[in-house]
Amino acid sequence: MCSSMNPFRRALAARCWPALWLALWTASAAATDAPPPLVAAEVFTRPAEMGAIKFSPDGSRFAAMAESKGQVRLAVVDAKTNQGRSFYSDAGSDVYSFRWLTNDLISIRTYKRGVRMFDLSEKDFQPAYISVDGKSRMNEWAAAATLGRVPGSQTDLIVARDRYSDHGSREVVVIDSTNGAIKRRLTDGEDPGPRIRKWVLDRNLVLRAAMGWNANTRQDQVWWRPAAGDAWRLLLAYDSNTERGLTPVAIDANDNLLVLSNQVTGREALYRIDRATGKLGELLAGHPEVDIRESDMYFVDGQWEPVGVTIDADRPQTFWFDERRARIQALIDASLPQGNDNELQFLRDGKVLVNSRSDRDPGTYYLYDPEARSLVEWSRSRPWIRPAQMASTLPWRYRARDGLEIPAYLTLPRGREPKQLPLVVWVHGGPQSRDHWGFDPDVQFLANRGYAVLQPNFRGSSGYGDQFEIAGYRQWGAAMQDDLVDGVRALIADGRVDAKRVCIGGASYGGYAALMGVIRDPELFRCAIDYAGVTDLAWVVDLPETDYNRRSHTPSDQEIEESMHRTVGDPGDAAQRKQMDARSPRLLAAKVKAPVLLVYGTDDERVPLRHGTAMRDALASAGANFEWKSYAGEGHGVLDTSNAADLMRRMERFLERSIGPAATAATASAGAAFPDAPRAAK
Repeated sequence: MCSSMNPFRRALAARCWPALWLALWTASAAATDAPPPLVAAEVFTRPAEMGAIKFSPDGSRFAAMAESKGQVRLAVVDAKTNQGRSFYSDAGSDVYSFRWLTNDLISIRTYKRGVRMFDLSEKDFQPAYISVDGKSRMNEWAAAATLGRVPGSQTDLIVARDRYSDHGSREVVVIDSTNGAIKRRLTDGEDPGPRIRKWVLDRNLVLRAAMGWNANTRQDQVWWRPAAGDAWRLLLAYDSNTERGLTPVAIDANDNLLVLSNQVTGREALYRIDRATGKLGELLAGHPEVDIRESDMYFVDGQWEPVGVTIDADRPQTFWFDERRARIQALIDASLPQGNDNELQFLRDGKVLVNSRSDRDPGTYYLYDPEARSLVEWSRSRPWIRPAQMASTLPWRYRARDGLEIPAYLTLPRGREPKQLPLVVWVHGGPQSRDHWGFDPDVQFLANRGYAVLQPNFRGSSGYGDQFEIAGYRQWGAAMQDDLVDGVRALIADGRVDAKRVCIGGASYGGYAALMGVIRDPELFRCAIDYAGVTDLAWVVDLPETDYNRRSHTPSDQEIEESMHRTVGDPGDAAQRKQMDARSPRLLAAKVKAPVLLVYGTDDERVPLRHGTAMRDALASAGANFEWKSYAGEGHGVLDTSNAADLMRRMERFLERSIGPAATAATASAGAAFPDAPRAAK
């Protein structure tokens, strides 16, 4: 593999460095104390050339997500010859994820361009599949619903597909991937309950657990049978909006049911069900602060029980359930730079593909050979990024005014004394989302320009247990906003941040929080960057042009409406409407005294342009200082690389005039950033 360059793409070729003996491995060169040179915006906005490398079940090929002509596509490369091909997705969409189903068949998920990652939901994805050799013929929806491969077969797949005559329940069938034909049905008896949407099989392909929905009681129902011939038993029925529950995920080698449950601590953890009582038994994996998701678990091809799990706490860490994998993980972790997130992929030939990532490195791939005990750098996702020029992102926690501990990330500019620094509070979207430790181009760009960056996972963020998320319900502009302010005040109190040079910004919910920052706390925030932000809370719930509000008169419509009322508020309730208006930036524009940068996409369907233009017009009527920029053809996120670089440069100029390292305290205090503002729309 190291003897020739891959004609498909340079980045997919092996980088044939001398083998690095693990015992002699040294970390990358120590960072200089001097500030790094300014790195061009285009370096940060350039998409990764390749990423998410995965090998086929037999190890003969690998596939990777590769950027080409502004679009993320899938590349498949022969592991021996290095010959590869690029497979295109539909125009206007990118590949989001993929998985090998057979040695020929790959299921992929695409998403429409213009929706930022933190706002993606199931409705944004479309299924597709690729037959590398042209030997597979499957419905793309069946490929997406594949649970696994039949043990001992190279082409037969187990698929959970909808039964349209059964009110949404799914059946499990074996499908021949070469022609799409159903070979047999595994659900050939009566379902345990209504609207079964999830099935769990054992290693003998016997259905052993199921999860459904009872529309009459509005409860999730979990069904189970302790042995293959037993009758179905109702394990638990619960209202997921108000009660803690569990989700069946696997049957282990000893016929025990494994579930994810938040019943004990409010945080999802992996348990074994006690066969005698049907209650939660042994805790297999969990964390006192964060949830484990089903997507965090590792499964081996042809096996039906998890072999490991990644726990995404302050930093991600992987744990394996067997000694061999755990030993290799520990060896790799000790051999690469301390603190890196090292994701392992165990290959059929015994080698291990390592994807090593960090806050300063967007991803470097290595091949570990256990026989030779060598670790060879293989490829880099963004070879133009120089980790030595990037800043470190540290987990940091602080107390909100009501005593709630807020997890956050703090990035300090490289080569500058951590005292009296200008600060940008960069707020994530969602808000039912969270920031993660790792390489963030926006954060690194800001740090490279000399700013400290605070990323609070304020109450309402997901992944920290049910109570932490519920604490943010209907707290837009209120307690969630307090959490942001309290983090800034903590940094000011310990002297790391200059109280007169603090700006707040973000996208989607983050843009909303930025506007509310300069409205609610004008003495603290000297400027705001609103990137695709919400400006009217009633519009979040009722605006018909938002993609999630296009009613189809189905039960899911009611679920969406109930969720919005629960998390944002109900405009139909007079008291709630009054509160929502009191927290809507477009209705509070007269209170804005600091400079504001407004950025919106003309084709945004998640936060329609109306939010931006209404805010722009309200600021103009109030005589506020603001800059407006709309990007034609962009959606809920600026994805065109030239537009993204332009946005970064606009942010750079805006921040420099407002709170930049060269800005004087007097200028920042006066807020004199735009002598010619308000500006006309462009």
